[in-house]
Amino acid sequence: MKYSDIVKLWESGLISVEQKDLIIERFHLKEEAGKFLAIVSFLGAILVTAGIILLLAANWEEIPRGVKIAGGLLLMLAAHGGGYYLREVQGKYQKSGEALHLMGAGLFLANIALIGQIYHLSSRPPNALLLWWAGIAPLPWLLRAKSLHVLTLLGIGIWFGMELEEPGSWIHFGGGAHQILLYALLGLCYLGLGYCLRRTSSWNDFAGPTEKIGLLGFH
Repeated sequence: MKYSDIVKLWESGLISVEQKDLIIERFHLKEEAGKFLAIVSFLGAILVTAGIILLLAANWEEIPRGVKIAGGLLLMLAAHGGGYYLREVQGKYQKSGEALHLMGAGLFLANIALIGQIYHLSSRPPNALLLWWAGIAPLPWLLRAKSLHVLTLLGIGIWFGMELEEPGSWIHFGGGAHQILLYALLGLCYLGLGYCLRRTSSWNDFAGPTEKIGLLGFH
């Protein structure tokens, strides 16, 4: 009996989060991959995404418009497809699959920027970021991926900060103490969400990072 077997039973809904934690504690099971491998996988996903963007930028003028869009979409779909294969089909590489989904989420933002640049769409950055966030927001709940949940929390926080600075925005405060207060309130909202998640059996694992980000934002 392995740690990953218990996690699979929990993800399938056959046992509750309390039963999962009790079994892991009773038999002293440990996650095989470890936190170090998980961190390396996620850093690798970020670096690969950045490398792809830099490669395209270096050869930007020579690439036809259709090839740019098709290539961006294919890379994004390939990342999510690879993540699904590793997590759901193979079932052995949960962290690596999650890292590929994280890379796919990053490529989605790159594709939004790409299409906006090619077709000279609205140059209002908060709108593009909000569209990106809306596209990735369901992924953590569908995939039960904590890293994607953290990404969505950071995404809405960055959008909130950009919207505060955007002239003409309905929440534009023009700097000063008002903005500090609003950031603190956003942190408290995250903290409250974390407490709500902690009271549920299905999403208890999301509570920790949500509370930590909320406390960090508040402070």
